[in-house]
Amino acid sequence: MTAPRRRNGLAVDAILRRCEGKKRYPDEMTCKAAGMHYIGIGQTRQLWCYPCKLCRGWHLTKQNNGPRNAIHKLLTNDALVHGGQDGTNEAADD
Repeated sequence: MTAPRRRNGLAVDAILRRCEGKKRYPDEMTCKAAGMHYIGIGQTRQLWCYPCKLCRGWHLTKQNNGPRNAIHKLLTNDALVHGGQDGTNEAADD
């Protein structure tokens, strides 16, 4: 009988069931950048990121997990999401 394969101290099959079907980002900044992209193209309106204890990466979620991880709060107006009036990513002056 062989021992179950383990990664980060957890059985690999447990990780596969819970985590590996999700997109994994290597760090918080990359995860937030991906979230801003999805919001920017209109795929969703609100996203949060969270660190995963299973894979030691980061994932996106639509479930509120606090203001620190709220990606949509980083985008404070439409000009930041869709670009300024002249096509740049800077907010337009009022």
